[in-house]
Amino acid sequence: MGVVRSRARRVLDSMRLDFSKDANRKANQINDLLDKLNKYDYQIDSNEQILMMENGKRMEDEFARHVEFNDFVKKLALEYYDELEQDPKGSSGNKKADDGNFVVPNNLDDVKKMLSDPKYYNDRDKNDKLIKRWKELSK
Repeated sequence: MGVVRSRARRVLDSMRLDFSKDANRKANQINDLLDKLNKYDYQIDSNEQILMMENGKRMEDEFARHVEFNDFVKKLALEYYDELEQDPKGSSGNKKADDGNFVVPNNLDDVKKMLSDPKYYNDRDKNDKLIKRWKELSK
């Protein structure tokens, strides 16, 4: 559990969460979040990835993808604390460029086809855009 807590702590440290300004209260808030991870089981695979387990089974999202540990910790933290706004960088050159070749489909059948295509399935950004579109079209 020590490896899990230290990696979760790194994820929390990388986020800009609205913790208390008081050092003791902040430490208690962080420890409370880390304690919430105790109810899950974990396995560390050969690539040093943490696999989340619940009731002896790998945790998966609604698309049968394993739940990424870092994403789970971020989601858990955002259930309890707001994320602070990022400081302005002063340069428009810091924006991530879109590849320009990716077009989000307009119908559910095309979304399903693209989700099963490894070209999109292995690209987390594109996969997330497709899942967002799936949810919009499924309403």
